[in-house]
Amino acid sequence: MRILTLFASAFFVLSLFIACSSPVEGVSVLNCKDFDEKINKTDNPQLIDVRTPAEYEGGTVYEANNIDYYSDNFKSEMDKLDKKRAVFVFCAKGGRSASAASVCKELGFNEIYDMEGGYTAWSVYKGK
Repeated sequence: MRILTLFASAFFVLSLFIACSSPVEGVSVLNCKDFDEKINKTDNPQLIDVRTPAEYEGGTVYEANNIDYYSDNFKSEMDKLDKKRAVFVFCAKGGRSASAASVCKELGFNEIYDMEGGYTAWSVYKGK
């Protein structure tokens, strides 16, 4: 009986992990190189850094706008963006931007890009 309970618990945890780490349908998760190339090939991209203002002050990608994922008005600020234009989101390592991408999908954005590895990976990619 203990083995069955242990197996069921392990299966539940694994299922939860897979569900939480699965990309959101309609969101393209790109590595830094592909994210960079896509930004440069997109007319008038909306580049959003969802880190805190303190993190943002330490550097960002190009001239990204800062909309703090943890702020009370995050969703309303994102809702002000043009949903017909591509939106590119990133955070420090990828967790908050994945959640932000889900919010973008919920708000009706059609073209959503999330940078895998966040600004930490970008700093390595750009040799900072």
